[in-house]
Amino acid sequence: MPRALVGLTLVAVIVVGGFLGAGDIRRSRAAEGPSVASALSTHVLDTASGRPVAGVPVRLVRDGKTLGLGKTDADGRLELGPAPLEAGTYQLIFDVHGVYPKSFYPEITVSFQIGDPAAHLHLPILLSPFGFTTYRGS
Repeated sequence: MPRALVGLTLVAVIVVGGFLGAGDIRRSRAAEGPSVASALSTHVLDTASGRPVAGVPVRLVRDGKTLGLGKTDADGRLELGPAPLEAGTYQLIFDVHGVYPKSFYPEITVSFQIGDPAAHLHLPILLSPFGFTTYRGS
């Protein structure tokens, strides 16, 4: 068998084996259930430009105590908080003025309730210079 054909056969075996093994790993992880890094995630989007807002400081607060803090990444996303969060009322506080100075709102506080401690919450902010909105995402 020519050396080139042997090399191609070996590469094909490695590639196919990798795909098969990767599928086994994905199936075994799925059987274990999802891993939850945090109980809460957020996303800040500038609706005027259609782009994410990176670097927004965000705090997760309950009863005046900060439970988590961080800054949105290059895609405007951030995961916060221990998993799971107990049932109760929380606040997400977004300090938008430092990275989005055109905002009329220097700080945005979103109060929300958790009823199911096992559920993951996604609370994005859609931001524009003179307004914002939020919703419970998935």
